[in-house]
Amino acid sequence: MRKRINFIVVVAMMFFVSSTGFCKAKKVAHVKETYPVTRQFIYTTPLLNNSLLTITVVDDSTREEYVKSLIDGIFADVSRMDNVVANDIARINSNNNKNVELSSETYDLISKSKNLATLTNGWFDITTSSDKGYFSPKDYRKIKLNSSKNTLTFKGKNMGLDIKHILPAFLVDRIMESLVNSGVANAKVDIDGISRNVGKDIYTPWIVSIDLPNPNSNYTHRSYAYSFSNKSVAVLTPNLIKKPLIDPKARKEVPDNFINVTVFSDKAMTSSAIAYALYTIGDNGAMPFIEQHPESKVICVNNKGEFANSKDLHIQQQNYESGDASAAPTVDMGPSDLKMRMREEETDAE
Repeated sequence: MRKRINFIVVVAMMFFVSSTGFCKAKKVAHVKETYPVTRQFIYTTPLLNNSLLTITVVDDSTREEYVKSLIDGIFADVSRMDNVVANDIARINSNNNKNVELSSETYDLISKSKNLATLTNGWFDITTSSDKGYFSPKDYRKIKLNSSKNTLTFKGKNMGLDIKHILPAFLVDRIMESLVNSGVANAKVDIDGISRNVGKDIYTPWIVSIDLPNPNSNYTHRSYAYSFSNKSVAVLTPNLIKKPLIDPKARKEVPDNFINVTVFSDKAMTSSAIAYALYTIGDNGAMPFIEQHPESKVICVNNKGEFANSKDLHIQQQNYESGDASAAPTVDMGPSDLKMRMREEETDAE
């Protein structure tokens, strides 16, 4: 009889607990599912020149639809710009040096590229020959721009433009500006080794890993990791450079003297121009050029595994995955023929 009473009491207590709402696991679980968590959203799209654009956004999970809609709009605008710039450059290169009216995007691209050519003393230069091959004279100072009419003409004959080395950086800067203006606080934009970020990654600052393979030395697989925020980085390797890359002063194709050239700056276009200029100068003039541009931080490694870098660029991590675990040799990539070659800059462009 006592067991029967105990059983009835237990059943009654279970009914009371259930009916008074003490057991609400399903509702609690539902609240947890809708609570915003930080997520990483990654979107990619191809570009006209066979490059791949990747946009990474770190935001609350509840904003996924907004982020997707924003990226869709940016991709559409990038596709439009890509086509507009390509058409403008084609008209420039086939117009026999007459005045060409440009879109606002193309004018902005050329104007900024000309300023960067000045910054690098002409080692980065988007001018080329339109009908006599790659090895004709190149000189950015022969580009004449009219800001009131958005027009371009050349002060020399048989000239054209080659923007394949700077267009990715131009697009990266444009996209980042769109993201920031749309309220995105944490993002990264990347096109073939040219990237720019804002804020931080999902758990850490943004990190770039610099892999330095060299089959001709003991330093077979060195790698470096840098963490940074609100900066751009241009990473050039022989495989990432769209060939040919022409030396604007020597007027010949640039050899692959570097395993890696990495440049950090505020803007992607600056990083890219400095990187291409340094790659063109070669290891003999690397250090003087680096010292002339304190606005950018640089590390470059030549084919011997010797590296040079900006004095205040601190390596945060070194991993020696194979080969000799000792530090790689450093070398003073001194002036050598740099001064002699820079004398060409004194030639009047008129």
